[in-house]
Amino acid sequence: MTDLENYIGNYFGVVNQLEAKKIESFFYLKTLKKGSYFLKIGRNSSQLAFIKSGMLRIFVETDNKEVTQWISTQGYFVTDLSSFLFDQISRWNIQALVETEL
Repeated sequence: MTDLENYIGNYFGVVNQLEAKKIESFFYLKTLKKGSYFLKIGRNSSQLAFIKSGMLRIFVETDNKEVTQWISTQGYFVTDLSSFLFDQISRWNIQALVETEL
């Protein structure tokens, strides 16, 4: 079983192998280099990612400083939820702190 299948099973309860594979088929492997962006402010988020390895930070720049809202690590999903669900422009930057596999 993959990390994604394990997460789905643990979070949503009993999911059979066929259902887990179907959900997993909507995801593909993507690698971000350290410092690369998954999403930038002002763009629409059309992706939901599961972090296979690595670390992402969700942040905004205001008044000449950066404010980190969250650090996402292995085994979690990441996106700008309001942008992803409601087709709004993103309010957050999402950047890789280390090389990250999604």
